[in-house]
Amino acid sequence: MHGDMLVLAGLTALSSFLGLPWMCGAPTRSAAHVRALALSDDKDGTVTTTGTLENRVSGFSIHALIGLCAVAAAPRSLLATVPKAALSGIFLYLGFTSLQGLELWDRIRGLFQDTVALDKFRSVQRSTITVFTVSQMACLWTMMKVTQSKYGVISPLLIALLPLARWGLLKTGAVGKDDMQVLDD
Repeated sequence: MHGDMLVLAGLTALSSFLGLPWMCGAPTRSAAHVRALALSDDKDGTVTTTGTLENRVSGFSIHALIGLCAVAAAPRSLLATVPKAALSGIFLYLGFTSLQGLELWDRIRGLFQDTVALDKFRSVQRSTITVFTVSQMACLWTMMKVTQSKYGVISPLLIALLPLARWGLLKTGAVGKDDMQVLDD
């Protein structure tokens, strides 16, 4: 069940002993990669994910090619001919397309749209959705600020503290237990 986390923990420990950088999630590539490996079923115009094709080769291949581009001269010189505007456009497109289907993104959009955008959260009051979404945005903003600062090395600690933020929302009554199950699915 948690085999991926065990493998990641082992790789992180090995990287630490060898003085190599830790594995970090590259949000755009990771979300696009997971979506590409997802098995989906389209019933009545609603696409639902039914499973995932498991493999370790594609992630290794992606990072091996990135590493090759970083150390080899030929791929770097070829990449240098691509205009920066084109690269920025590609990354902007990848970023926005990888947001589709993420519940946090759906709830952020729902803050500025009619309640129809929040159909899957019909059983939860809009004020509760707003509190939960704003708290998640605050956690994300804090993580980004810390990661980009000179204290970036403690960002894994912030990830470990996220369950405390969830617990705080439940303990203060800002989000009810039933609502939390719907929102934090």
